[in-house]
Amino acid sequence: MKEQFFIDIEASDSLSETLQKLIDTKRAETGSHNVFIQNVIPLGDKRFTVILEVVQEIY
Repeated sequence: MKEQFFIDIEASDSLSETLQKLIDTKRAETGSHNVFIQNVIPLGDKRFTVILEVVQEIY
């Protein structure tokens, strides 16, 4: 099952560190390592909308 999440963030340090923290948090929440950044949309002044795709396999 695929799900998309639209998350508004503000990058306090580097964007890559903020995105990695976001992915790690989502992986812990969902219990899946299949969490991918689909798109990052800049909104200006270190603000972004991140589109995450989460794939969860049900066995």
